[in-house]
Amino acid sequence: MGLDIGGFHITPNIVSKHLQVVGIGQQQINTLLNPIDHQDASLAYNLLRVLWTLPDAPATASPNFIRARVALQIFGRLAQHLVTQENLEAGAIGSENLT
Repeated sequence: MGLDIGGFHITPNIVSKHLQVVGIGQQQINTLLNPIDHQDASLAYNLLRVLWTLPDAPATASPNFIRARVALQIFGRLAQHLVTQENLEAGAIGSENLT
């Protein structure tokens, strides 16, 4: 389970660790990663928003932690470009593309 970005395999465990490091509580992490309603769009958006706002890893972090953070940031930025209102308003994603 997970996805590969830039040669790094991201798992829910890795996402959880990175969210903990930036101060998100375990209960909120569990809610974001294991939603009761798998079609809860606002919860999915919140998780993506957290990922695209992740700061750089501390310079003292391990190389694997830094690689994981970079991979999460790349995924987060991709998600941001796909779902932000600016792109929707600019017509980057139009309703004709959704059918």
